[in-house]
Amino acid sequence: MPKPWWKRKGLRVTLVIVIVLGGLLVLTDRIAASVAEDKVAGLIAQEAGNQGVTMTTEPDVDMGGWPFITQVFGGEYKQIDIAFRDITAQGVNLPELNVHAANVLAEMTDVLNGSGPVVAQRMTADARLTFESISDTLAQTNTPVELSAEGEQLVVKSTLDVFGTQIPVQGKASIEMAENAVRVTISEMSADGVQVPPGGEGLIQEFAGGLSKEIPLPPLPYNLELTDVRVEPDAVVLSASASEVPLV
Repeated sequence: MPKPWWKRKGLRVTLVIVIVLGGLLVLTDRIAASVAEDKVAGLIAQEAGNQGVTMTTEPDVDMGGWPFITQVFGGEYKQIDIAFRDITAQGVNLPELNVHAANVLAEMTDVLNGSGPVVAQRMTADARLTFESISDTLAQTNTPVELSAEGEQLVVKSTLDVFGTQIPVQGKASIEMAENAVRVTISEMSADGVQVPPGGEGLIQEFAGGLSKEIPLPPLPYNLELTDVRVEPDAVVLSASASEVPLV
């Protein structure tokens, strides 16, 4: 026997109310997250400035995890992702620095009032060095170099003046960590498809030796320590980590 029409109508009304309330809950949760993200972004930018880091824009902050409101009341956030763009420290430019802070402790009133402390129990980060920025560091006077990726190595190309003749040269370079620096080592370099004038090979090897150098890195914010360096198709990526880090 079919249900009376008023019971069917009541069920539909209940479903509509549940959907509306659910939507309001999601909206409220996202609004709260957005407000907190703006507050934290300003605090992080201020603290980074205190550590000698300059930036053209505030970092992008994404406070993940659902629901957000329960994290606010609990004072612990599962993960906060912070994206810095075009930052400079001690004269060295990092076009991109992505920080992932896990298990972040912060009191609700502190976050909403725009104050600290905000402490991450664990933090990892990836910084990207563009090939262009590395090329600018390696380039010698009037002899620019061009970099590209080939597996885990860099391909280095340039044009060298050898006894008045412009000789295209090409070599390979390895990337590895050094103390507060990235070490670039040219493993081989030779003329690229042309005959080298007598005595020119020595000049090419001397040029290659001059390209092998350490690129100093600025102290990363939040006492991040370099853990790995790798070559990707469009950049050299530095990985770092830290524990018990005060974000602000």
